[in-house]
Amino acid sequence: MANGSGQKVCIHGNGPYNRGQSIQRTETTEKFQLPGPSDAAHRPNELRYIEDGWMEDGSGIAPDKSAIKKLSRLFDEYYRSGNVMPHIYPTPSGNIEMEWIFGGRGFLLKVDLSTFMAEMTDTDRYDTTEFDLSSAHGWTLLNDLLKGAAANG
Repeated sequence: MANGSGQKVCIHGNGPYNRGQSIQRTETTEKFQLPGPSDAAHRPNELRYIEDGWMEDGSGIAPDKSAIKKLSRLFDEYYRSGNVMPHIYPTPSGNIEMEWIFGGRGFLLKVDLSTFMAEMTDTDRYDTTEFDLSSAHGWTLLNDLLKGAAANG
């Protein structure tokens, strides 16, 4: 939900839905918060609204909506809440990149939405590690790498 300035807000509450599954109004509000710029829980929902030609020059493939939904579900299920939240971006090829910064050291995760295979690059050392984000094991490896990077960052 956005306020008049375009700022996104998250409201956790109850209210009736119409047949199109959109909320008609909020009847009770349990929690209200302003998401941060790297709020990974909110960003995948925004990415579902990107259309083909989204780049300034008219190029850019929209990420697959069902793949974004699956990635969001996997992220919610397996990403450790103790880890720093990434910045999430669409790529011109219709995939996703996630970026983390730890003490000036950068990590870039490129996610192929057709396979959920991902490649993490330590941008300072140019080391790469691959993960299968369709499996719990892949997320465990990613979480462990990020935990180590944060401790050494």
